[in-house]
Amino acid sequence: MQRVLLLAFCLSGVAALIYEVVWTRALSLILGSTVYALSTMLATFMAGLAIGAYFGGKLADRAKDKEKDLVFYFGLFELGIGLMGFVIVPVIYSLPPLYFKMYKSLHLNADAYFISQFLLSAAIMIIPTTLMGATFPVVSRRLTANIEEMGRKVGDAYSLNTLGAIVGSLSAGFLLIPLVGIKWSSFTAGCINIAVGSLIVLLSGRFSKKAVTAVLVLPLSSYFLTASVSGGDEFSTFYLADRYTDIEHLKEEEGLFRKMYDKDHAEGTVRAYLFKDTFLILQHGGKMEGTGPGDIENTMLLALFPAALFERTPGNMLVIGLGAGVTVRAGKGVVENVSVVEINPGVIEAVARFGATGVLNGVKVYQDDARRLLMTDDAVYDIITSEPSVPSESVSANLFTKEFYEIAAKRLKKGGIFCQWLPGWNLTPADLDVCIKTFASVFENASLWRVNDEGDDFIIVGSMEALPLNNTDILDRIKALNSSVSFFQLKERPIEFVMGPREVKMTAAMPGIPMNTDDKPYIEFAVAKNFLYGKGFRDIRQ
Repeated sequence: MQRVLLLAFCLSGVAALIYEVVWTRALSLILGSTVYALSTMLATFMAGLAIGAYFGGKLADRAKDKEKDLVFYFGLFELGIGLMGFVIVPVIYSLPPLYFKMYKSLHLNADAYFISQFLLSAAIMIIPTTLMGATFPVVSRRLTANIEEMGRKVGDAYSLNTLGAIVGSLSAGFLLIPLVGIKWSSFTAGCINIAVGSLIVLLSGRFSKKAVTAVLVLPLSSYFLTASVSGGDEFSTFYLADRYTDIEHLKEEEGLFRKMYDKDHAEGTVRAYLFKDTFLILQHGGKMEGTGPGDIENTMLLALFPAALFERTPGNMLVIGLGAGVTVRAGKGVVENVSVVEINPGVIEAVARFGATGVLNGVKVYQDDARRLLMTDDAVYDIITSEPSVPSESVSANLFTKEFYEIAAKRLKKGGIFCQWLPGWNLTPADLDVCIKTFASVFENASLWRVNDEGDDFIIVGSMEALPLNNTDILDRIKALNSSVSFFQLKERPIEFVMGPREVKMTAAMPGIPMNTDDKPYIEFAVAKNFLYGKGFRDIRQ
């Protein structure tokens, strides 16, 4: 029996870490994957384990028949966890309307919002995680017949459970989610728990016909529930909720989007839509990553503007972040050779299938992390233009740090230009100063520009050599380049000068402005909170 219990406890660890990865991924599609959201979800998971261990220990000590009762309790706990594994993802998919109301009520009060976020996570995860926590003291008490062997027996149980947890976390991220998606990964873990629980209950000798019926019927009914539920309201997310005045407004705009692609990848869930059957919009991990009609100028300029700073045709350009492919498409018309690095294969697949015809033809596509590519590849570029996602989580935040700019600067040819998109709509003036100081700490000559006089996006360009700053010439060159990239006509003055190298250096030299580094990612934390405050954030800060 002890060997069976140890094997069962190992499989329980496998399922537990599959749940942690899968449930966190599912919740992050709604709550976001910021450092605050992930910390909250992990804290909730660990709190459940702690509560379960406390009460499981008391239950283990009070069991009358240690041989049978503890085995029976372990089996029941596994059955309960398995049942929750079947239903939790459908429950998460039903949360967006409730979350939207919560966000609208509390998002201007960060403390209240974070507390409600914790409570929402707890409502989802506290029951199964409490059951998970209770299994350890119950199994440990059953395995230790006398005090002399307690250390060895408890160590064996803990070791095998942890080994199972390692297998579970690896299989969830590298195997299950890419192959079968989020909800079926949770269902797979539920099957493991149900199989383990059923076997243990049967071996305990304490089962009834009702228990056997429940073991057979509940998973089957949960299977049909899981199969029938798809992803929920896909626009009621942390990243998008502030765009809509109420749920009716959200539903009205959601009707303008036609879904073309929806797939889970290890690097994040990717959805592709056609907006008004014209514009390709991508949603990556809950965030809008593609280009709507209001963003095309911005993404085109990330290719045209740095190219306009050359008197010759640039030989090559690296685009960091594929998005909907607009920057790559524009770059192909003004640069001899274009390369792009994109971390999520789903984005590449969606753009290849539903983007502009032939947008990736002739383009060297790297499916990789941009930092790793620049550190390991020997290629050097005339232009590196960076348009990653907003810096609210580490996968994109580390593309706005001093260390990243140092890496990128080494991959520029003499006279090469680094071009960085800055989401002005999501940065306070103080945050923008941090970005300017960080950029200027690496690039000797830098200038800041705003995308037309109505836009909230900034572009900062830098080089180790002097930059041409004749605004009239630059605008004329952009117009000339735009004529060779005819799929979209820019405004008469698509970009306006904000500050040149002298003003950038003065801003960077101002006291009290922190540096955004890998060790202290100021912008990652600031932007995550800025999403809460939305357009009113500057007023609140003032």
